Amino acid sequence: MTGLGALASLLGFISAKLASMGCGPRRQGGDTLVELGLNLPVAHPAVTPEMLRDMARQAEDLGFAEVYLGEHVVLFDEPVDRYPGSESGAAFFPATLPIPDPLVGLAFVAACTERIRLATGVLLLPQRS
Repeated sequence: MTGLGALASLLGFISAKLASMGCGPRRQGGDTLVELGLNLPVAHPAVTPEMLRDMARQAEDLGFAEVYLGEHVVLFDEPVDRYPGSESGAAFFPATLPIPDPLVGLAFVAACTERIRLATGVLLLPQRS
């Protein structure tokens, strides 16, 4: 199973599990106890515009309320602290990784989706003039 296929499967599982508990993604014409958003990945070498498009469309199809994109402007060559997102403690992304501008990425996602709300998880406003 490809990375996107595995993610689609996971999103579907989460959506179904939460719906069975009366929570979860928003549904057309129905009330829910909570709306869920999805933070799209940016700091990973495998991220492509096509992956972001497909993930946003999948989230929209599953009824997620919104998708987020964040940004990182500082990545360390050799982090001193253990990275909590990997078993080895090493960061899985290189310090030279190009990270897309979240506003440009969200504009792209907006052109590829119809209903899902868009938001920035992190936006460093002082960097924009």
